[in-house]
Amino acid sequence: MVHVYEQHFQELYWAHDIEMITDGLAILTNLRLYDLGTGLSLEADSGKAFFV
Repeated sequence: MVHVYEQHFQELYWAHDIEMITDGLAILTNLRLYDLGTGLSLEADSGKAFFV
């Protein structure tokens, strides 16, 4: 289990990098954001683009 600040949680949520399981509990869907050595990246939505 990893605790995150509210702002970081919101950024992960809106970037679709986490999925809510229950109220207050989510799973990381973008596994590239977590490293066993350094933990959870603070760069939510990094490297994503939307092309039209």
